[in-house]
Amino acid sequence: MKKITFAILITFTTILFSCQSDDDATTNDPIVGKWKYTSQTINGVESEFDECEKKSTITFLDNKSVISNDFFEEEGICTEEIYRATWELLENGFYSFQDEEEDEEQLFKPVFQGDTMIIEIQENFNEDGMDFDLTVKIVLTKV
Repeated sequence: MKKITFAILITFTTILFSCQSDDDATTNDPIVGKWKYTSQTINGVESEFDECEKKSTITFLDNKSVISNDFFEEEGICTEEIYRATWELLENGFYSFQDEEEDEEQLFKPVFQGDTMIIEIQENFNEDGMDFDLTVKIVLTKV
């Protein structure tokens, strides 16, 4: 009887771990990967990246976390800041993006064209009593 129980336990454990590895397999979500910024347009005006900013990347990981390596020039020195966030695929191709340091969630619907991702975000905000409409289009290329 102990041999049968042991055999059932081994079989169950084998099935459990083989199913678990399927669950851990990499996702086919097109957003997963490391992306570099190719271009950015703000309210219809293209904004050029300098050599330092061109080093910036954003990485969407299988585990739903995001690592953004942002480079900018400060007092003539190329400086890096790392931001962490989470992402989630919602319905109808929309994604949510949640910065770890902010409470606000950003929703966006990227368009994927091969190794290119295009994100367009429209925001309305008020600063110093003035209302602003902002449309940002970001083009990224998978590295």
